[in-house]
Amino acid sequence: MIVCFAGDKKYETCGKGMLIKLGDIHHFCAMEQETLEIFHHPGFIKRAKDFYESYDLKDVIITGNPNFSKRKMRKRQDRVCRFCDRGDGETTFSNLSHLLSKHIGNSNMYSDFECDECNIKFSSFEDDLAAFLGFSRSIIGLNKDKMTPGFDARRLKAKSRSFIGDNILIIAPEDVNREGNKTSITYTKNPFKPSGVYKALLKYALSLLSEEGVKKNYHLAISYLNGDGIINNGAFVTGYKLSFGVNMPLHIYIYEKRDKNSKIPTHILTFNFQNNMITLPIPWHKDDIHFYQTPFDIPIPPPYFTDPKVMDISMPWSYNRDFSSEQEIRDEEETITTVINAESLKDAVSYDPATDETVKRPYNPSGFKYIILTREGVTVDPKAFSAFIKEQMEKNN
Repeated sequence: MIVCFAGDKKYETCGKGMLIKLGDIHHFCAMEQETLEIFHHPGFIKRAKDFYESYDLKDVIITGNPNFSKRKMRKRQDRVCRFCDRGDGETTFSNLSHLLSKHIGNSNMYSDFECDECNIKFSSFEDDLAAFLGFSRSIIGLNKDKMTPGFDARRLKAKSRSFIGDNILIIAPEDVNREGNKTSITYTKNPFKPSGVYKALLKYALSLLSEEGVKKNYHLAISYLNGDGIINNGAFVTGYKLSFGVNMPLHIYIYEKRDKNSKIPTHILTFNFQNNMITLPIPWHKDDIHFYQTPFDIPIPPPYFTDPKVMDISMPWSYNRDFSSEQEIRDEEETITTVINAESLKDAVSYDPATDETVKRPYNPSGFKYIILTREGVTVDPKAFSAFIKEQMEKNN
């Protein structure tokens, strides 16, 4: 799918009847009778205008893309690894390589151009990315059909369980801080290397571009992935964090600069998944190297949504971070805060398992034994649930 963006505020069509109106920030992309409608947050209109003066949206990759299905994979004897340039006979292609990590929501897109040795080597980068993402993967995983991942880090141990087919997370009281109606969890993430996070994203980006384009233009980026050289500074990643009520399916936007002579990176990719929007300018395109010795600014794409309802409930929080360092970070904290509207819970029901009594009373957090997180809309019988939690805690002890 190829998508063109108008440089002004007029309608333009291209490709398979795709209609774009930059003025209204609504983009309609027709693809095999399906329509993808994209909205950007109204708080970022100027950023959108500035960005699309410099970049075109060239492609949107959605999880389940048939171009990366198992049926599209080449026979092993015809494969060549994109990252080490070795073919069958020089290396092996025995394992089924995911195009992108399961950590960011990919379950059905595969790669036939990553050999077993490179797959093993790059897996450590995915561990760094998972540690950087932290507890959010567990909370958002409550909304999935499969078991949500548990989480174990300093000052936070969230046990993952399934109760009558529904995912739950059990958080011990010592990990929770309360102040009035505000409940917060501050924990220390598991150790990760910033450069590992960056390399994981870079590897995904180079996997999504065309094989010919990567081979022709990004040999220096491939060398960096393979450990040849370091970035002292400038491994920048920008992004947006959304509320934990947001769980976006994985989709990726691929942008390309309009003017080949502009002193900006040729390609920028944005990975949208769960409650994350992570943007990576791809470094070391062969046509960009000449301007690297002078400072330059990189336009930042706005936050995009495929569901306006999700956009309405979440104000994106933006960040810009340098992931150059090879030094492992062991003390990065994250705080997750929820505020409970006491008025809406004035008729809350309290269940005491010791006396087997159910009492209607105003919400009062004092005396809580555990914090239990469930997916939205799940209702449970308090007696059955209490017995289940007691059984789980006894197993843990």
